[in-house]
Amino acid sequence: MRNPAITLLIAFFPFPVLAQKTTAPDAAVKAVRQYRQENEDRIMRELREFLAIPNVASDTVNIQKNAERLQGMLEARGIETHLLSIEGRGPVVFGKLETPGAKRTVLFYAHYDGQPVDAAAWTDKSPFEPILYDDAMEAGGKRIPFPAPSGVPHYKDDWRIYARSASDDKSPIVAMLATLDALNEKKIPVER
Repeated sequence: MRNPAITLLIAFFPFPVLAQKTTAPDAAVKAVRQYRQENEDRIMRELREFLAIPNVASDTVNIQKNAERLQGMLEARGIETHLLSIEGRGPVVFGKLETPGAKRTVLFYAHYDGQPVDAAAWTDKSPFEPILYDDAMEAGGKRIPFPAPSGVPHYKDDWRIYARSASDDKSPIVAMLATLDALNEKKIPVER
């Protein structure tokens, strides 16, 4: 059985904040961290909802749902998005964000499909039901409930989310999009 790779291709052309004066790296890091803290409930909700969609590459119905969810996530950020059909495979999600006068192109690549999983062998609950631990399982972490949205930062650095494709690649996709949101909202310029 063929196991197709599903991809996410996003070409981000540097955005309008390029013309602004460069922000000191420490100030930019602080601003992005502040954005993350102010928006962590929304970011975590987006990640948990994305993780909850089964993404076994051969499951064409759910792969299509993943592609459509990802398309919506990109379009919500003003990214021109296209689902590129490939015979015998799920769609490639292509997003493009252009800025007039940009001299460079940045390309992000990630995949949103996963390998088959034996749900009975999954450590805790369903592989597509995100769960939270207070530390890594191998470090003796214990399962804890997800915090209720509160508008104040409450996620700790040691906490771990377990779900199929959490680290490869759904969390990185959400992280890239949250970073783009932070750069835009905080008006952090990117050097040419």
